[in-house]
Amino acid sequence: MNNKEVDASRLNKEGELRNSGFATIEASAVKRVVREGWESKLKEKGTTLNILNDHVAFMTREFDAIDYETLCMQLIASRARHMSRGELLTYTKTIEALAVGYKERFGSDFGSLLIAGVTLVARDVKAVRGHLDYFLSHLSKNAAGYERRIWKEVRKVERMDSDLRAKNSGIFSFFRRKEIALLDRRIRAGRLRLGRLEKKKLRYAKLAEETRVKADRHAAKKPGTP
Repeated sequence: MNNKEVDASRLNKEGELRNSGFATIEASAVKRVVREGWESKLKEKGTTLNILNDHVAFMTREFDAIDYETLCMQLIASRARHMSRGELLTYTKTIEALAVGYKERFGSDFGSLLIAGVTLVARDVKAVRGHLDYFLSHLSKNAAGYERRIWKEVRKVERMDSDLRAKNSGIFSFFRRKEIALLDRRIRAGRLRLGRLEKKKLRYAKLAEETRVKADRHAAKKPGTP
């Protein structure tokens, strides 16, 4: 690389750094304006604001692929004005439970798009709980699907195991070595498939339970209770 190329490369890098710095400053300015905007919509700066600050901090930690505060908090703050403290806590915690569930089930990128969509259309506790119920139903159906596959695989392995015992019995089992070895391999392969199916079923069942518990932990509280 000659001196001109080195100088050009250095200038390009410096330009990138400057642009990156400006972008960071601009992004911070936008966030500050957005925060001031949704905070100003709340007449009371007490516990309601604390709930929203905790909520945006949680969502920012979970999803770094989207700017949750800029995209979603204006709407949530507008709705918060019409909710009691208990309703707002249930609303935000249900969104958080869905966020964790979506991220685990669909991955961070797609999960972040789904949760942004929920905040756009779910105007109250009833609506957001409807999205939760739909997601839990989705997980239950997946778990049930794997349960059916497990049952079929168990029956298949049981039949092969019974056949293997029959071929192993008697004085002529020596002449059935190849059949016995093939059956034995198929049985071991079937048990490995069973193990994988069980893990997948348990993953869906566990995710459904964890999501439900996280959402219900606060939904069970009466409005106005800490």
